[in-house]
Amino acid sequence: MNSTNPMKGVVLRLALASLLASAACNERKGPEVYSVEIRKGPFEIVVQAEGKLRAVRTTPIKPPPQIHQGVIKWLIEEGTEVAPDQVVVRLDDSKMTQELTEAEAKVAQRDLEIGSEKRTQAKAGRELTDQVAMIGKENDIAQRFALKDEHLFSRSDLIDNEIDLALLEAKKDHYGKLLDRQEEKRATTLDLLAVRRRIDQSRVNRLNDQKAHMEIRAPHAGAFYYKRNWRGEAPSAGMTIWSMSTIGEIPDLSEMEAVVSVLESEAQGIAEGREVLLELDAAPGRVFRGAVRSISPLAQAIDHDSPVKFFETIVALEHTDPDLMIPGGRVRARIFVARLDEVVAVPNQSLFSESDQTWVHVIENGRAVRREVVAGTRGPSRTVIVEGMQSGDRIALADPEESAP
Repeated sequence: MNSTNPMKGVVLRLALASLLASAACNERKGPEVYSVEIRKGPFEIVVQAEGKLRAVRTTPIKPPPQIHQGVIKWLIEEGTEVAPDQVVVRLDDSKMTQELTEAEAKVAQRDLEIGSEKRTQAKAGRELTDQVAMIGKENDIAQRFALKDEHLFSRSDLIDNEIDLALLEAKKDHYGKLLDRQEEKRATTLDLLAVRRRIDQSRVNRLNDQKAHMEIRAPHAGAFYYKRNWRGEAPSAGMTIWSMSTIGEIPDLSEMEAVVSVLESEAQGIAEGREVLLELDAAPGRVFRGAVRSISPLAQAIDHDSPVKFFETIVALEHTDPDLMIPGGRVRARIFVARLDEVVAVPNQSLFSESDQTWVHVIENGRAVRREVVAGTRGPSRTVIVEGMQSGDRIALADPEESAP
């Protein structure tokens, strides 16, 4: 029976491995270079973005122009189907009711003031008129029985009589003027009171008009959706609104679009017409096609507490599914800045350039050889080669000179 020494086998294997390693080192013609074979295929530059859906056409629901400021008392549940002229928002009218009561009381007070003034002026007018009439009668009597015969009366009596007649005439003229001034005063005072009453009545009319518009109604049929502010807050009971505020909207759900936010650093190359693929949170795995409709000219921050800026990008959809797509529905978008078929593209780290020359290192007969190329579209990780390479070429992933020990 033959016996085998296990230590002898281990030594033989170690010796064989050493010989193979030595042979490999002797056959190496240069420093080790990591390389990759290039094949034609699709080339894509894709920008990821998130956003939400909205209707292309929508009717904003705002307070009527009569309401300068108000507080929401009640509003219909979001997503409710409403009929034309149906109430969707009620504003709190308690303060307005109190103001209206006070304004109506002020008008009633003006009416009392006008009535009292008319009675006072009428009484004063009658007294002056009676006084003028009485003086007129006295003057007539005095004129009729005036002492005129110089042969019958003394010079002194005639002078006294003329003085009495002149006094009566002056008195008559004085009370006549008083009556004219009293009439002017009466008209001025009543006109002033009338103006004040019109101002108070105008306030009553305005408050009545505003109170009649404290219920905001749907202009047409559709689903009512809340309009959120820049903080993402939906309108609610107790919130103050103004005449230009948009409380909600009734969108036309037959045509939707997506509004997505693209990072400022990733927006280069995004333009009108770029292809977009969308996925809805409401329908995971289902893809909808679209195209960039527009992109905002300036990047803006979405969060006031963050310096990161985004470009607002509008995506037109090829197809709208009303059963899945509702305003505010979240979406994820893939925007294709570039999408080419059957092109030669190389990793960016394998491409080198200086001045007006661009080259790669092609592996030929086990050696890296510099070859000038014409580069095309450049993406985050790969660049299209327009001229100088063909499918099947193997290129170094790094500069061989830098890889040398």
